[in-house]
Amino acid sequence: MSPAEKQELALATTRRRPAPHGFAQVLKDPMIYLMAAAYFCIIGGIYLVNFWLPEMLKTSGVSDAMPLGFYSAIPFITATVGMFLVGRSSDHSKERRWHSAIPALVSAASLAAAAMTSNSLGLLLLFISIATAGMWMAYTVFWSIPSRYLKGISAAGGKLSGKPSADGRRHGRRRVSPRRD
Repeated sequence: MSPAEKQELALATTRRRPAPHGFAQVLKDPMIYLMAAAYFCIIGGIYLVNFWLPEMLKTSGVSDAMPLGFYSAIPFITATVGMFLVGRSSDHSKERRWHSAIPALVSAASLAAAAMTSNSLGLLLLFISIATAGMWMAYTVFWSIPSRYLKGISAAGGKLSGKPSADGRRHGRRRVSPRRD
């Protein structure tokens, strides 16, 4: 270890640490339940589209397999573009909640509209594309919220897994540096 790393380690071990969240404390925290409910709604919508999109397209008049596959790809192409743009905007503004909540709400409204327009292929694809993009945008930004909320040991593990060391190597899940003495 370099002298700067030794000094940083000594300073970190002498600081007073907040008490880590215990399991009982987490169960008493209403914000955990709010995040769980939000995640359930987002992932429920994602699974709805993944499982039922081909059937919805069939009821709107698409019967051949090749066009069905092409039409099924449109919402996910839209979602890919949306995920990139919202993730970039969220990182630029350092704001997470509204970048997850607004796409989720737009997605819910679009799913409701898609359910009412199953006779028109164009409108169905429009609303399903907006809904799919909104769900995946909300999902992308959502996972930065719990890591910012949780403190203590659970947050430290998440930070270490993606943080490069002083020599530029990554530790944690990606690659472990050889030990040098």
